[in-house]
Amino acid sequence: DCSGITTSGGALIKALPEGVTIDGRGYFLKNLMWDFEKTPPSGGTVGLIGEISGGNLKDLHLDFVTVRNMTTDVPAGCIAGRITGGQIVGCTVRQAVMVCRDGIAGVLAGEMSGGKVDHCKFHGMVQATEMQDETGLYGKAEGVIGKISAGMTGLLPMILSIVWFSRIDVVKGVQ
Repeated sequence: DCSGITTSGGALIKALPEGVTIDGRGYFLKNLMWDFEKTPPSGGTVGLIGEISGGNLKDLHLDFVTVRNMTTDVPAGCIAGRITGGQIVGCTVRQAVMVCRDGIAGVLAGEMSGGKVDHCKFHGMVQATEMQDETGLYGKAEGVIGKISAGMTGLLPMILSIVWFSRIDVVKGVQ
């Protein structure tokens, strides 16, 4: 139970660089909460991992995750704020609730410009003022990734190979 864990930086793990692997070994992290409704995160991203830039995350499961990020242009995701490389394999996010005003939000990641996701499952609700759609791919990764870079247009089926979206409700508009 992670209900007593807090961070002011925005991410519990700042970065997952090339050559580093986090193996969750099937464990569950429950009741994680990132609450930046009134105070912006100091680290520039919100999520379990701030940025995955080449490392690997495997076999980790998050249950009952809440993300509140009201900071403009700060990417927020349950797994990572930003993914620029690396691989996420066999991970699950269940019962996620994300409320992000003026931010970039997705259950997997707020922003993705590289990397690969394989054999993962996501379930939750994303509420944001604006949904990012610079590539026209939003309908294919709806609620899973907040913003996908234009350079990944043709790679989305490969990047998101064998990903299950059991239920992600996307609600536009935050009061």
